[in-house]
Amino acid sequence: MNPPTTRLTCLRRIRPAASRIAVAMTRWMGGAALAAAATLALPPAQAATQPEAAVPAAAAPVDAAAPGSAQQPVMPPEDMRKAAEQAFWWGDFAELERLYQLALQPGPLVEEGHLMVAVFRNGAFRVFNHNPASEQYHLNLVALTQRWAREHPQSALAHMLHVRARYALAWWYRGDGYANTVSAEMWALFKQHIDAAIEHLGAHAEVSLQHSTAYSYALMLGRSAGWDRARLVALVDAGLRLAPKDFGLHQSMLTSLLPKWGGSEEAIDSYIDWAADKAGPEHGHMVYARLYNEVAGEFQQDLFTRTRAQWPRMKLGWDQLVERFPTDNNINRYALLACLARDKPVLASLLERIGNAPNLRAWGHNAGRTLDGCRRLAREPDKPQEPPAPAAPRGPVASA
Repeated sequence: MNPPTTRLTCLRRIRPAASRIAVAMTRWMGGAALAAAATLALPPAQAATQPEAAVPAAAAPVDAAAPGSAQQPVMPPEDMRKAAEQAFWWGDFAELERLYQLALQPGPLVEEGHLMVAVFRNGAFRVFNHNPASEQYHLNLVALTQRWAREHPQSALAHMLHVRARYALAWWYRGDGYANTVSAEMWALFKQHIDAAIEHLGAHAEVSLQHSTAYSYALMLGRSAGWDRARLVALVDAGLRLAPKDFGLHQSMLTSLLPKWGGSEEAIDSYIDWAADKAGPEHGHMVYARLYNEVAGEFQQDLFTRTRAQWPRMKLGWDQLVERFPTDNNINRYALLACLARDKPVLASLLERIGNAPNLRAWGHNAGRTLDGCRRLAREPDKPQEPPAPAAPRGPVASA
C-alpha cells in the first residue's frame, strides 16, 4: 500500500502527548449526559426539527434492504474489513470516513448475518487489538483519534474512534486478570480513561449518538464503569431504534450478563427471550440461536442444564442461519451445539457436510478433543429401548 499523504501521519510515528490527558468534567455529569441521550436516542421527530444540512447521513436506517432482497453488498465484507484496518493503521481519516459512510449504506446482511457497519467495526478492532501492543502504542492511538475529533467536530466516526481508543488504553492498564491482581495505580488509570471516554461521548452525544456503533461502545464503557443492568438495556434499545439489525448490540450486552460480570443464568435467559422477541418473526429465531451460541463458551457442556436454552428453537434458528449464511464458521458452530444438545441425527449430517476440513476455530477451547468427542457421539449406535416392565396386578391376588 502506498504511504498516506504528507498531511496524514503513519500511526507508528505519532508523537505521544507530553502528559496524560486530564478528565474535562466529572464522571457524574458525563454519565448523566450519556444516559439521557441514550434514553432519548434522538427520535425521528426530534431529528426532523433540525436543519436538513445538520442531520448526518448516518441518521438514515442502515439496514433498509427488503427481506429476501437480492441487493448486493457495497463491497465484499473481507475487503471492507481489510480496507478499514489499513486506513486506520496509516492514519488516513479521509479514507476511513469514506469507508464508514459506505458501510452505512442500505444493503443485505453479510457473512454470518451481520450489517456491513459491523464488519467495518471489526476492521477497526484489529488496530485497537493489535498484539503485542505497548502503552505507547495505545497512547499514540488516543493522541491520533483526539486530533481527528478536534479537526472534525461534526464527524461521529472521529468521536467514536477516540472513545474506543480510550477504552482500549484503559483495558491495557487493567489487563485481563482477576480484579485482585490489578494494582491500585493501574485501577486508577483504568478508571481515568473509562471516565474520560464516557465524558467525551456524553459531550458529543448530539453527533455520535445517532449511530448504533456509538451505543455498542457505550455498552462497553458502561459495563466497565459498573452501570446497572437497566441502564445498559436502555442503551441497547436506543441503538436498535437506529439500526434494528445491528445484532452486535445484543452480543455486547450479553457480556454484562455473564456470571463473571455479576450476572446470572436467569438474567441471560430473560435477555435472550427479550432480544429474540424484539427481532420479530423474520430474525427472532436466528437471534435466539446466535445469542445462546455467544454464551456457549461460558457454560460449555452445561449449556442446556444451567440455562433455559431450548434446542428445538435453537435448531430452527440455526437451520435458518446456515441456509442464509452457509459459512464454515456457522456450519461448524451448528455442529458443536448439536453435539452439546446430543442431537445425533443433526450432528451426523453436519459432520458429513464438514468432512475432513473442519474450522477448528469454531470448536472452542481444546478444539481437536471436542471435535473427536462429537464424532464419537455421532457414531455411537442408539441404545435399544428396554421393554416396559409388566404392569402390577390390580385388585386382590388369589392365594394358591
